[in-house]
This record gives sequence, structure tokens and C-alpha cells, in this order.
Amino acid sequence: MFLVGSNVQTILIVSNESYVPTAWQSTLLAFAAIIIAYVGTIYGARLLPYWQNALFAVHIMGFIAYIVPIWVSAPTATHKQVWGEFESSGGWSNMGLTVMIGQLTGIANQLGGDAVCGAHLQC
Repeated sequence: MFLVGSNVQTILIVSNESYVPTAWQSTLLAFAAIIIAYVGTIYGARLLPYWQNALFAVHIMGFIAYIVPIWVSAPTATHKQVWGEFESSGGWSNMGLTVMIGQLTGIANQLGGDAVCGAHLQC
């Protein structure tokens, strides 16, 4: 749920350059996402099977609505810059360590509570 709050803040940053994000705003956005999930799960459990297809369509449209502004407003780089230039601006001692530390964010996104279920297909 904290990622939901962070994603909303990212959209705000991209769309409004004068917006300055703070940690407490992310926390409040995460709490809002938790409340929405709680209310939807507890009070809407009987309706969820009927809404499944509609919510799937909303999910796909939301994904596109999130990705397109970031994609359009992102700075562009040449192929040489993307594949051939490496920069260690984090203060680490060498490039290998920088790469390993940088991978932690991507790895952390894959370590949810259902990661074991997906790997073994027994849940």
C-alpha cells in the first residue's frame, strides 16, 4: 500500500513541477489505499465476483494512464548512453557495487507475500 501512495506522488511530481513531496503525504496516501482496500474487501465481498471484469478493465486503463505521462515526459537518451555509459553518483567505491545496490529496488518489488505462492503454484 505504501507503493500506491508513492505512485500517486510520482504522478503529482510529473504533472506539477512545483509540488514538493513529503514522507507524511505518502503515509496518508498509503492509509487511504488501506482504507479503500479494507472497505472493498469487507463490505463488497459479495459484489466482487460481479465486478471482476470491470475492475480488470479499470486496472489496465489505470496502468496506461500512469505509464503514458511518465513515458511522454521522461528525458530521452541515445542507445549509446543507455547501453554504454555507466555513472556511479551514489558514492559507492566501484561500479559493480553500485549495480548490486541499485538492483535491490527491483528485487524488493518481487518479494511480496505471494512470491512463494507464485513460484510453487500451491496457494
